[in-house]
Amino acid sequence: LSATMHKRLDEDTSPVVRAWSLRMAMESNRGERNGAELIQLIEKAAEDKSPVVQLAVASALAQVDLKYRWKALTSLAGHDGVAEDHNLPLMIWYGIEPLVDSDLTRFVDLARAAEIPLDRNHIARRVASYPQAKVGHTKLGLEGLTKLLVENSDEAFQLDLNCYHFRFRHHI
Repeated sequence: LSATMHKRLDEDTSPVVRAWSLRMAMESNRGERNGAELIQLIEKAAEDKSPVVQLAVASALAQVDLKYRWKALTSLAGHDGVAEDHNLPLMIWYGIEPLVDSDLTRFVDLARAAEIPLDRNHIARRVASYPQAKVGHTKLGLEGLTKLLVENSDEAFQLDLNCYHFRFRHHI
């Protein structure tokens, strides 16, 4: 499809058309999945409020290099109402999980931005189970989670993150 046609489809009022536009862009750029234009398209689509488009973005991110996922995942995880969706929380998590090895501090910051309890909980569990989470530089992951617990007074948010405490209390 031409750039003009993609632009028209991306601005369509139907979320199904916008989602298919992203899918077609991914298919037509098989060899260039990390190109600047495609990454910008994914990041723009991640801001869409439609769960249909959000699911297309989460699916597309599995095919994108890790270093290009951060902005789109932060946007997806920060949407209100995603937690009630049947598929989105785990699809977003599948995009987030591999990022722990690339930047642990930024990984923990995703928990701050996330509006999805399941993803906050999984982030905390992943940091707590990270092999070097207790030693050296990567100790920052646990410190970051602890700081989030102290900074945020929302009880539900604290419960989502507090799962890591039980792992270390019983396994250290």
